[in-house]
Amino acid sequence: MQLSLHNGSSSGVTIISNIFIDYYIPRANGEFVKIYLYLLRSLQSGDTALDLTAVADVFDCTESDVLRTLRYWENQKLVVLAGTDSQTSIDFLQPMLPDAVQNTLAEQAVTQIAPVTSTNTVRTGTTPTAKVSVSQTANIAQTGNQTPSAPENQKNP
Repeated sequence: MQLSLHNGSSSGVTIISNIFIDYYIPRANGEFVKIYLYLLRSLQSGDTALDLTAVADVFDCTESDVLRTLRYWENQKLVVLAGTDSQTSIDFLQPMLPDAVQNTLAEQAVTQIAPVTSTNTVRTGTTPTAKVSVSQTANIAQTGNQTPSAPENQKNP
């Protein structure tokens, strides 16, 4: 079976996304990572017509192992596979943060926005005349609106 690789650029070097290194490599099978990097290198060096058997031979594995690897990366949304039993086209996609990581980062951002409370005292002479507490919550960061709370304590002069 022939493999045909496609990417938008060819620069003579193999560029690996930091997202791939940080989020995909630690979770993937080592053989899957090696085959992905080999195919990416082949693509970026201009060798876009590969044979499935030749790729399997390089890694001393079966053609089924290579196909399993390609399906894994397709499930991770890093490649798109198309074609027939005799010709498979592999399009490499830009690595994006996995959904689970995006959700975790969003949750962390919300929990890190803690309520901020400040108390202002207005004085005339030495007697406090008004005390106001203003509270900002996580909702402010989402809506951009800030509503001061009602005065806690008011003393008449």
